[in-house]
Amino acid sequence: MANDGVVLDVFRHYGIKHLGGDVQQEHMDHSETALNKVGIEPVHLGTSLTFAGGTPGHRWLQVAVNGVATDLKVLAATEVEADGQLDQMASFFARAGIPREALSVVRPDGWPVVEVFGSASFPT
Repeated sequence: MANDGVVLDVFRHYGIKHLGGDVQQEHMDHSETALNKVGIEPVHLGTSLTFAGGTPGHRWLQVAVNGVATDLKVLAATEVEADGQLDQMASFFARAGIPREALSVVRPDGWPVVEVFGSASFPT
């Protein structure tokens, strides 16, 4: 993409509802129509499905070993959730001789998110 390009991420959280693909496609069509009306030709790059997490407060966090970032990531909204994700990975690292105590996450600015849509959201 050129440096003067604009990227627009559209986020739709369906909560615990299990809406069919046809409903989701209808929402995408409405978004595309709205963009076309203002002269924007959207390019659809992909759709993702998240089985864990997925709230506006969730972020992909890099896993670090002894403070050194790795290419592995966990999806978490809170410190408790991040620790739980690391606990689940611990056996994988233990096979390489790395103890759970050596695992942490790289915390980006603004994480954990404490307010979503103007109200308190997640306990830390």
